[in-house]
Amino acid sequence: MTPKLYRYKAEWLPVKEIAAREGVSTQQIYARREGNKIREGQNLHARSLKTYIAFNGEIRPLTQWAREIGIGRRMLADRLDAGWPVERALTEPNKRTAARK
Repeated sequence: MTPKLYRYKAEWLPVKEIAAREGVSTQQIYARREGNKIREGQNLHARSLKTYIAFNGEIRPLTQWAREIGIGRRMLADRLDAGWPVERALTEPNKRTAARK
């Protein structure tokens, strides 16, 4: 039996292939189904609380880095999803918070 295919990034792929390419679980892919399509974009990545980031010789969960640098977990995940290098994502201050000070 062939697996069901879903439209993702202009291709028709099975859920396992999409999950493998994106580095997320199949459950995360199934949660993003919209009919026969898989929702793309920032919502696909960094949903797991077990996303780890290596920086300055230390490996920590995304949530711990966010807490330590004083920004929200979602903001840190969005920065990384937008393609920011890890160093910039972890060192650039939150402009909204900085403007209030």
